[in-house]
Amino acid sequence: LLADRATDEDDRTQLSMVDLVATKATVLELLMSAKSVSLSVAELLACLAQMKPRYYSISSSPNAKGGSAGRATITVGVVDAISPTGRKHRGVASNYLKKRSVGDLVWVRTKSVGLSFRPPPPNSPAIMVCAGTGLAPFVGFLEDMAAGAAGGSGTSHLFFGCRRPERHLHRERLEGYVSDGTLAALHVAYSRTGERIYVQELIKREAKTLWPLLQGKARVYVCGDAARMAPDVKRALKAVCSSAGGLTEQKASAYIDQLCAVGPNQRYFEDVWASGA
Repeated sequence: LLADRATDEDDRTQLSMVDLVATKATVLELLMSAKSVSLSVAELLACLAQMKPRYYSISSSPNAKGGSAGRATITVGVVDAISPTGRKHRGVASNYLKKRSVGDLVWVRTKSVGLSFRPPPPNSPAIMVCAGTGLAPFVGFLEDMAAGAAGGSGTSHLFFGCRRPERHLHRERLEGYVSDGTLAALHVAYSRTGERIYVQELIKREAKTLWPLLQGKARVYVCGDAARMAPDVKRALKAVCSSAGGLTEQKASAYIDQLCAVGPNQRYFEDVWASGA
């Protein structure tokens, strides 16, 4: 539409060639760069995407004891960065929440993600994999385990990825769950300090530990980026089946696919989303 409304040939060419995905350019930026474009108010509004609700995973459990009892929490990553075009980009929802003070009223609503992504049942260890704020639901899982309201206590592993140690969310709490025996182990991958390590690499390193869990009743939970992390984690677990389980590449792939199959025997669950800066 903008290219069609440009009266200058250079503006028309520029607008027809712009890569909105790569540049993340806004309508305002495009209009400022192409001065010959003239739009009516109705046409301008038609170019603007409708703002959608922002959903955050609840990072607490209704079964929590102590100071967390009766309180729901969320874990939010504040979006504050520079776009490829040089624009200061601030997330609407995350920055709004950042500016709230204790006692402020915030209107929210809860939405069920279905019955699949839930804490493990009794006698079922959990292999939890996440990066960044994908940690949120697993904090709730661990509160459930600590309260005896879910399985996996003492036998579960958490693989958590973040860029640097200072961005290690809930660090003291997670280390506390290791100390009190709720977590069997916490595996942390820092991707921007020294050697770049990602969660999928840590999974491969723990193959001999994870394979017996997969053979048993362990459930796999993955929360995070759908485009890169989730597929990489699945490939890493297939590598575990091959290196520690001795399965061929084809059988390893079939084994993980079977865990993912929707049904009463499903043991591989994902809560993933499209990433973007």
